[in-house]
Amino acid sequence: MCQRSSSEKEIKKISRRDVEAAVQTIAAGQILAQNKLNDEDFKIIEEISKRIKIKNMKTETGNKDKTKPIPANVYFTIGRSQFSDLTNLLLQGCLHDKGRTRQRKYYRKEGSQGNLLMLDLSVSHYWGAIDQRRALDIFKNDLKKNASSGYLNCQDFNLNQFEYMKKKKQS
Repeated sequence: MCQRSSSEKEIKKISRRDVEAAVQTIAAGQILAQNKLNDEDFKIIEEISKRIKIKNMKTETGNKDKTKPIPANVYFTIGRSQFSDLTNLLLQGCLHDKGRTRQRKYYRKEGSQGNLLMLDLSVSHYWGAIDQRRALDIFKNDLKKNASSGYLNCQDFNLNQFEYMKKKKQS
């Protein structure tokens, strides 16, 4: 367990609240800075977070009956033709391109065989894509399990299926 200290004599363990406060500061103050992201960027990140949250909640519910639980996930793929729509989010640090250093081993036939991306951990915590009570466990254990499984539970996204795109097309 990491420790913090306010003086040389006083050493305290880092609490969950310390982590949450740091994550909130980083996500809100630096990564999700209003002046660097446009409305469409926020709509994309909100939709990605919502979809990851829904899947993680279903996984958590299903894990109650399993001896080998499925890890929480912050990874997803998106088609190469839509990758350029995420450029601003990648540059700002909301998303991370993992395709250069990691490879997804398994693809569903109907799934996108595009770039492997990751929702930034502070953004996933801030927007509630992961269970905030289990955040430390997810950061320490679940991310490793995802990598060792070849990102088996990774989601495939198509931006055209996102709510903001549907509304945009109707306008």
